[in-house]
Amino acid sequence: MSDYRIPCRRCLLDGISREGIERKITEYLSSLSEEERTPSALYSERLAVCESCASLENGLCRECGCFVLYRAGKAQASCPLMKW
Repeated sequence: MSDYRIPCRRCLLDGISREGIERKITEYLSSLSEEERTPSALYSERLAVCESCASLENGLCRECGCFVLYRAGKAQASCPLMKW
C-alpha cells in the first residue's frame, strides 16, 4: 500500500493570500469565452445559493472541494447537490 496522499486544496494554497486566490479565480473566469462564462445575473444567483448552503466553508464546497467562485462562473458547471 502506498504512503502517497493527495493534499487538500487548502494545504496546497498555504502561503497564498485569500485576495491572491480570488484574483487568480477572477483572472481565470475573465479568460473564458462568452459561451463558457456564466452570465452575470445567473452568477450572482448561483453564489447566493452557495452562500446559504451548509456545505460552504471558507469559499470551498465541502461536497466536491471546488472553489464556489470558480464553479458558479462556468456556464456548464452544476452544483453537486443539484441546488442550481
